[in-house]
Amino acid sequence: MGLPKACVRVTVQGTVFEDGGRPATARASKLFHYYPYYIGAALPSWLKKPVAGQPRIPVVCVRPDGKPLSGVRELSACIRRVDTVNTYKVNASGTGEWESTRVATKVAEFPFKTDAQGAADLALPIVDCADYTLTIADRETNVSFSRAFYLSDWGDEAVRTPLGRPTEVTLTPDKPYYRPGDVPRLTVRAPFAGWGFLTVQREKVLHVEVLELTNATSEVVLPRTETAWAPNVHVALSVVQSVEANARHLAARAHGKVALSVRPAEDELPVRVAASVRMAPSGESQVVVDVSAASASATGLV
Repeated sequence: MGLPKACVRVTVQGTVFEDGGRPATARASKLFHYYPYYIGAALPSWLKKPVAGQPRIPVVCVRPDGKPLSGVRELSACIRRVDTVNTYKVNASGTGEWESTRVATKVAEFPFKTDAQGAADLALPIVDCADYTLTIADRETNVSFSRAFYLSDWGDEAVRTPLGRPTEVTLTPDKPYYRPGDVPRLTVRAPFAGWGFLTVQREKVLHVEVLELTNATSEVVLPRTETAWAPNVHVALSVVQSVEANARHLAARAHGKVALSVRPAEDELPVRVAASVRMAPSGESQVVVDVSAASASATGLV
């Protein structure tokens, strides 16, 4: 089976039965870390190609408690390009369908070191717009990090959506939620370039826009969110191209939909509580409460 990707939770449970037959159950859990530290990188799913030079991402090594790892680490990075091969097959009944196969090819592999605080500014030696997978590993401890992303610019006309789903448009928001006044940005991945009809709606349509998607991978900027959009709105996008695509066994229309969470301004303070995992009966435990972004003293109730 190999090692897990991250920590695992070990739970032990026992059950005893009283004389009357009533069961009594107790359990205890503890997090178990296989690795002495973890590798993280600020790598988005869509990486914009810089005008000059190579794309760069920050990399950091952290301990299981979330604090930076002290000391220089020697790591290795491997970049693989992932190409999608689409094949159109006709079955015995005369109907056809697309089959998509993803092929990975190694394009770069190189070592690098972190600084004394376990951080590094990693340059990715890639220039072609395509799908990639970045893997960072420490061969000494088997610690690793892996993430898929795609490099794109405004001149990219490659179609990366598998034609096995020829009518699917993927919309990915840049944030998990938005406050009123924020400007949402959506990454759009369509099976083809063309004209798009975009709507923002709740119980009624709030915004309508016609877009020209010159690339199969694009970024769409929506209007600023409003308080009336809370708690969420739905964004729908339909993309069309010439009906001549039917002669190439391609769809002439594709569509997608995503929900945007909108949270109004709240009187809240982010609170983090760090406590020991286990506490004995009638014992004492040290609890650390962290209230960030507090401009004045706060009163808490436990």
